[in-house]
Amino acid sequence: MTFTSTAAHHPHRRLSMRSTDAVLAAIQESAGTSLTIAAVAVFPGPAPTPARLGARLRHRFASVERLRLRPETDDRGRLRQPYAWLRADDLDPARHITDAKLLPGENLDDLLAELVGRGMPETPDAPLWEIHVVPDAEPGHHALVLRAHHALLDGSSLFTVLRLLGDDPRGELPAPADHAAEPRPRADAKSMAHAVRGMLRRAGSYACNVPVESGRTVLSSAIPGGTMEAARNALPDDRGSANDVFLAAVTAALDSHPALLGDAPRTDRVYTGVPVDLRDRDTRHALGNHVSAVRVRMPLGETDALARLREVRRQMNDNKRLARAQGLARLTGGVSGLGLPVVRGLARQALRSDPRITLNSTLPQWGREEFVVDGRTARSVFLVSCLAPRSGLTPALTRYGAGYTLCVTTDSAHSTHARPFTDAILHEIRALAALGETRA
Repeated sequence: MTFTSTAAHHPHRRLSMRSTDAVLAAIQESAGTSLTIAAVAVFPGPAPTPARLGARLRHRFASVERLRLRPETDDRGRLRQPYAWLRADDLDPARHITDAKLLPGENLDDLLAELVGRGMPETPDAPLWEIHVVPDAEPGHHALVLRAHHALLDGSSLFTVLRLLGDDPRGELPAPADHAAEPRPRADAKSMAHAVRGMLRRAGSYACNVPVESGRTVLSSAIPGGTMEAARNALPDDRGSANDVFLAAVTAALDSHPALLGDAPRTDRVYTGVPVDLRDRDTRHALGNHVSAVRVRMPLGETDALARLREVRRQMNDNKRLARAQGLARLTGGVSGLGLPVVRGLARQALRSDPRITLNSTLPQWGREEFVVDGRTARSVFLVSCLAPRSGLTPALTRYGAGYTLCVTTDSAHSTHARPFTDAILHEIRALAALGETRA
């Protein structure tokens, strides 16, 4: 899947591309798969008028330099090397708002599947982001959908840009300089060594790790905050995090669907990748790809729900204690500074038939604050993830306010697994919640 050509365009400025951005752009071109992600907000009542929303976009988006970037390509739409961004001078943000009414028989998840299944940009003069207004997302509700190429924005960045659409009565929106901040992960030689050790053992080769097919299925489900809080109390001697509960539930769901792994699989080499945001309080508004990752070996075959939860919590605590995410970020940042061959090598690593992870479990966090647009408070905000080149499904759990949204994305080859896999995750969270309520 190539990009649209920028060869005929004459931008104001050519900018170097960070290694993480370049790897993601190279993966789309090499694997031919969409790396589009989306942030979704569902509101009660009618949608804002195009004129009002367009005026807000012109006022808020025009000064955000990151939103003007496009990858430099040749006349065939292939990435020029060394990889670089081109900055567009003539961007009118209001031109990139689309009215996206549902088709007969379609629901919001169907539309989201279609949006993340398409690569970006789709026209030569379009940016790597778009706003879609869905006036009939649900009876009596509308939705705002911000979709973007992952090379431009990670999940946290997507939420930061979406917040720019919100009401700002106290003038608290970040300044343009805040968006350009550069998180600096702190890591020493020990944490880098621990990061390498944590990634040394290859994952097994499983049925869900074939090259991703076109077409997407998306299923989103609400999880009440009280349910998650009770599930966190399930362990008698410790209080888990929402992340721990989520990873344990994904393990249980995978354990109950062995077809995703194939015939007689080795269950001791099933790993989930867990993205880790590298931003701190001072750089929380930074746009781009500022994430690292850790791995968790999923304790498949463990029939006790508390033992599953205890094991994933132990591994996540070890990852934090050893600063593996920061060590990996420091290590890959230093290596990728060696130039183009290393960027290509990192992209090829993601396309191997024996990857380091079996699937990603993504945990984007909006936070507790409400999202208000034109005086209407969003009922839910959540992320729709893209798929890794060799992973046919990705679950994502987003916290917004007091509640959570689970969103599972699959390719067409795994679409029949989307509903039972989602239901199995929800069932395990409820089971842990029942144990937590008993403890309380």
